[in-house]
Amino acid sequence: MTRSERRHLRNGLLFALPYLIGVAAFVVYPLVMSVYYSFCRYNIISSPVWIGLDNYRELFFNDPVFLKALYNTLYYTAFAVPLG
Repeated sequence: MTRSERRHLRNGLLFALPYLIGVAAFVVYPLVMSVYYSFCRYNIISSPVWIGLDNYRELFFNDPVFLKALYNTLYYTAFAVPLG
């Protein structure tokens, strides 16, 4: 790679850096932390405690509202979205 090509690469990366920082701060970090918190017992006051799949086990097997919410979501997606 010539000196000119390296300079163009550096300048291009510098111009893209604000965008990359924004994507990392507002998309990647919240996505990763949401996945992490879904495996934790967490409230605002205390720090998260890792509990593994217990949240999902409780959601799928012990939550009476989950199946109704899933049905409503699928119904809305199947009928309201195509008509809109």
